[in-house]
Amino acid sequence: MVLLFGNPVVAVNEVIKNFPKSHIIGCSTAGEIHDANQYLNTLTVTVCRLERTNMKVARIPYKDYDQSFACGEQLYQALDREGFCGALVFGNGFMNGDQFSRGINKANQKKVVIAGGLAGDPLIKDTWIIDRDGIHRDAVIGLGFYGAGVELMVSSHAGVTPIGVERTVTKSVRNTLYEVDGKPALSFYEEFLGEKILRIDQLAIQYPIAVSKDYRIKDDELIRTPFGINQEEKSITYTGEVPEGSKIRLMMAATDNLIDGSEKAAQQIFQRHAKGDNTQYLLIPVSCLTRKLVMGEFVDDEIESIRDQFKSQKYVVNGFYAFGEIATDASGICSLHNQTMNLIMLYEK
Repeated sequence: MVLLFGNPVVAVNEVIKNFPKSHIIGCSTAGEIHDANQYLNTLTVTVCRLERTNMKVARIPYKDYDQSFACGEQLYQALDREGFCGALVFGNGFMNGDQFSRGINKANQKKVVIAGGLAGDPLIKDTWIIDRDGIHRDAVIGLGFYGAGVELMVSSHAGVTPIGVERTVTKSVRNTLYEVDGKPALSFYEEFLGEKILRIDQLAIQYPIAVSKDYRIKDDELIRTPFGINQEEKSITYTGEVPEGSKIRLMMAATDNLIDGSEKAAQQIFQRHAKGDNTQYLLIPVSCLTRKLVMGEFVDDEIESIRDQFKSQKYVVNGFYAFGEIATDASGICSLHNQTMNLIMLYEK
């Protein structure tokens, strides 16, 4: 397999030409992660030979936002066959990641590991996925793994800090929040932030919310980042859905805590995997663009915190900054994450 992350189309085509027999998969990014460094508008390439594992690439057309659920369901169905044990998936950066994940869940009765992310773009204008036929703006893609020899793992941690008590969403439509505890959504933020609420850049980057998966706050709550305010409606639009009836609380993103989140993701993966002197590991960090914006010049530290956990092992790091992170949890439920380090590991036992 050849794993590609980045935006230079000429470079993508050159790699495809030079690997005529390989499975090729990847996507555009809001920044590339290679080894201990992060880059912008480069192409990172990892070539991975699996000796005892079969693979299959599937690409499903994506037409519009409302088709996201069907894309998830159809992608899983296209990959599902005997011996299916997990898949890397990458989607259009502007699709409904919540519905995409739910479509996967509907089909994923085997509860196999599905992990990846939504493609990114430094200018937040244009994204695409990559396969043997080049780049595709109108598709989602998956690479399935088959056989008992391969291990695919994923661990997701945000590291944001709670600064508010639990509240209840009393009115919302998909990813737009209208009321919290019967009051306008903006008042929920104004209670904590005052006039800062008028600065959408600061609101979006530093103050996401945690949303419960099952209508109560717990450790695996989902993070949602605001990106738009409607002053007339006093509503806030987020990068993921905020269901009515769910519990939410205000969070704060700070560099040290975000780095701690990356370290926890690496620790969890390191503790779970079967260690061996001759085993080589592929680590794929899928981190959120907003994490990169918060950390600024310290962004390399979150990658270094991952490397520190694996310094006794043989490994390669190739990942990217995404518009959303896709991962199954310990129970096999696939979800969209925001502002989260999504650390994926692939190896043959």
